[in-house]
Amino acid sequence: MSGFKLYRSRIILALSSQAYKRAHKLSSQTSTEPEFVDQSLNKQIKLNDQSFIKIQQNEQKIMNQPIQNIETQKINSNLQKKEINPIQTQEKQENSNIKIILQNNNTISHNNSNNKNETISNIIIDKDVLIQPTKCEQKKELPLFNGQNKLQPNNSSQQQQQQQQQQQIKQNNLLKEQNSKALKKEIKYFKACGLHNIGNTCYFNSALQCIINTPKFNDKFLSDEIKQELNPKHKSVALQYWKLLKQMRTTNNTSENPVQLKQVISSSTKKFGGHRQEDSQEFLRALLTCLHEDLNRITGKPIYKELTADLNKQTLEEISNTWFNYFKGRDNSLVTDYFTGQLLSRVTCSVCKNQSLAFDNFQDLSLAFPNISGNQITLEDMLKYYLSEENINQYTCGKCRQQRKCTRQLEIWRLPDILVIHLKRFYYKGPMKKKINIDVKFGAKLDLGQFIINSTDKSTLNCNYNLYGIVKHYGDLNFGHYFAECKHPFTLKWYQLNDSSVQEIKPKVSYESDNSAYLLLYSRI
Repeated sequence: MSGFKLYRSRIILALSSQAYKRAHKLSSQTSTEPEFVDQSLNKQIKLNDQSFIKIQQNEQKIMNQPIQNIETQKINSNLQKKEINPIQTQEKQENSNIKIILQNNNTISHNNSNNKNETISNIIIDKDVLIQPTKCEQKKELPLFNGQNKLQPNNSSQQQQQQQQQQQIKQNNLLKEQNSKALKKEIKYFKACGLHNIGNTCYFNSALQCIINTPKFNDKFLSDEIKQELNPKHKSVALQYWKLLKQMRTTNNTSENPVQLKQVISSSTKKFGGHRQEDSQEFLRALLTCLHEDLNRITGKPIYKELTADLNKQTLEEISNTWFNYFKGRDNSLVTDYFTGQLLSRVTCSVCKNQSLAFDNFQDLSLAFPNISGNQITLEDMLKYYLSEENINQYTCGKCRQQRKCTRQLEIWRLPDILVIHLKRFYYKGPMKKKINIDVKFGAKLDLGQFIINSTDKSTLNCNYNLYGIVKHYGDLNFGHYFAECKHPFTLKWYQLNDSSVQEIKPKVSYESDNSAYLLLYSRI
């Protein structure tokens, strides 16, 4: 501080006496240093004898410059004409004088300081200049006014805000997409996982494994998008399925416990409570039904009504669309998106030849075994038998209004993305029941093009399917066991999933003689 005051006093002595008296009088009112002066400057201006001599010489040069005289005259005139805060006046006067002297003594700074001190001396500016905003800041702060002096919004700033918001939304969407991809990338390389048998639940585990390994169907579950599909009234089955699926895809264990999923399914379908052995195909239907109800996008179903099909008023395509859209207006979910197809039923009266038409949705095709002489049949032959004409002894004809002998024939009209085929091996007739052990020949690929006769629906443009799941049954009706063979949806490797046991197996192009296949699951290519 003493060095700075000595420096200042030496400068002031060179000024006119009148300016000195006024500046000295003002400096006596305050001992505060200007705020803008850097503390490092105090070190720089501590003078020794030699530097003081140089400063005196520079001061003599400054006194001869017209700039100093003009600056002094301005200060004197301002003090005489205006009433100014003495402290502010002192600061401005001292700042201007120091600024001029430092600019002219730049050589001293080079001789007595390093590059760091030189940078410090160059950034010392007037306090008034220091607090002035930049031009960009002034433009942002200036409001817009119309002719009536009313404030108007700044359109440029609004556009900038909108652009920032849109950019933020894009960044959030990109981050969400990256997280979803990262999750799928993390999940897809996990090995297959088994399921604990919690008491005669092999029927449960085998069917569940086929649904868990269904391609594309589980993408929403794995990305957590399923939360947006949940029905607010009931969602317990879908939530437990979602939790189990993520556990099986991310666990390091060889198997997981499905007890919580079984409990919620048993609460809605009492048949599957307890520890009795049940039918795997019946459980598969119950599972898909429960998932559908929990994911149904229709919360308030319209009143049920009987639909009619009159070829005199509509074409088959129009009738099909009417019926399909009606059912979709009542049942619309992720399950129906993938598993639902449509069959056309024709019932022909043997007397008047009147045809009664109906379009019905299906989630699986239950194929009966025809009477054959040998012990082997192909899957295509069973489909032909299922779609062939059958006799009905008692049917009330809509035109005759009497019971007549009729014929009925089914025709595939819409194809689902996931095709479930049920081979009806269990035969029940009165007190007699047995298991049919006929070998069924089926391939890893299935083409249903030969079974599309009249349909022009867009779903029939691609009739090719790949096999991805098999439920097999060994034993008889009283003592039997289910297990599954599935293709992993990401690694595409085949595994035998026998409750907790998981074993990789070789894929097959064709299954020549298999008397254990009970459910076949195909996905559209």
